[in-house]
Amino acid sequence: MNAREIPWRRWIPWIVAGLVVLMVIALVLPAIQQAREAARRSSSKNNLKQFGLAFHNYHDVFNCFPPGGVFGEDGTAFHGWGSAVWPFMEASPYYSMIDHSSPWDAPVNSYLFKQIPYGSENPKIPMQNSPEGFAPSHYIGNQNLLHRNSSVSFEQMENGSSETWLMTEQFQDWWPFGSPYNWTSLEWPRPGADSDHGWFGGGAHLLMADSSVKFFAAETDDAIIRALRDAPPVPSAEQTVKPPNPYRFESPRWKQDRLMIDDSSSEDKAYCTAIYLPSGEIETVYCIHDKFTDE
Repeated sequence: MNAREIPWRRWIPWIVAGLVVLMVIALVLPAIQQAREAARRSSSKNNLKQFGLAFHNYHDVFNCFPPGGVFGEDGTAFHGWGSAVWPFMEASPYYSMIDHSSPWDAPVNSYLFKQIPYGSENPKIPMQNSPEGFAPSHYIGNQNLLHRNSSVSFEQMENGSSETWLMTEQFQDWWPFGSPYNWTSLEWPRPGADSDHGWFGGGAHLLMADSSVKFFAAETDDAIIRALRDAPPVPSAEQTVKPPNPYRFESPRWKQDRLMIDDSSSEDKAYCTAIYLPSGEIETVYCIHDKFTDE
C-alpha cells in the first residue's frame, strides 16, 4: 500500500456521510416546502371564509351586501366595503372610531387604516405598507356585487349565490383595506399569478356568495371563468369606473406598540397605540377606553 493513499482514505467516511446528509436534505426540503405551502393555502382559504361569514352577517342586518364604495353626489370617495364589514370581522372599538362623514384617508380616519385588519393578510404575501403607511388588503371584491353605492341582495343573484363569486385572492396591485375601490372584474389567470407569491398550488381560491370557498386551477376552462365574471347582477360602466391604483406597497411594515395606561382591576381599561414611521419616529398616537384583554 502506498503511504500517500492512507490520509485520503481516512476522508472517505466523512465524504459518504456528507453525501448522505445532502441526499436527506434534498428529499426532505421539498416536503417541508409543500407542507408550508399547504398551511399558507389553508390559512388564506380560512381568511376568505371569515369574510364570507362577515358579509352574511351584514346581509342579515341590512338585507343586502355593503356598498363596494360609498360615494357622495359630488363624487367624493368616502369608505369601502372593508369599513362596513369590520365590526363583523372582529370585536374591536375601531369601527366606532370611524368618522363616516369624512373620507377613509382623511386625517381623522387614516390612522385606523395603518394597522392590519383581521383576516386581510395573505400569509404567502410579505406584508408591507404604502409610503403613506396604509395596510393593503390581499383580497378583492367582485365588482358585480361590490361597486359604487351598491346594495346587492341575494335575490338579485340570478345564477344563485353558490355560482356567484364574492371575493378572491389578489396577488398584486393591492388597494388599502379602507379604500372604496377595492373591487375588480374576474381576470384569469389572476394578475401576478406567476410571481413568487402567486398561485397556490397552481390556482386560486374564490369566495362564493353563499360563503363557500372553491379552488380554481390555473387551467380552468375560459367558459367557466366567463360565466362567473358575467354572473348577474351586472352593473353599469359608470358604477364600476375607478381611477388607476396609486398605491405601491413597497415600504417596510410600520411598527405599532400598545401601552396600557390604566392598570386597575376593573374590566374597563384605557390603552394607547403608537404607530411608528420606518425611521423609528412616532407618526400617530391614539388612545382607547374600552374593555381590554391580553388574550
